[in-house]
Amino acid sequence: RLEPKIALISVLISCVPIGVAILAMVIANLNGCELNEASVSSCVVLGVELGDTLYNMGMMFWLAIPAFGLSFWGCIIALVMWLLRKRKEAKSGH
Repeated sequence: RLEPKIALISVLISCVPIGVAILAMVIANLNGCELNEASVSSCVVLGVELGDTLYNMGMMFWLAIPAFGLSFWGCIIALVMWLLRKRKEAKSGH
């Protein structure tokens, strides 16, 4: 059955940008760094400057907006496919 897989993949895709942004926030907080969308802040972790990387990871949050739209339509397509399959099964007597 393809419908649950389509719905699950759609939802997972929409969660990725938020997960990346949360990871950036956690890394910044654990290392006492500031993370905001206004500008890149210096953040040294284990001797490596991660300010730009954390900033870019934080900006991934904005990809959640179109990702949620894709997730919504993926779930709608899965629902329509499921309804059509159930209708076909009902007509064939299964």
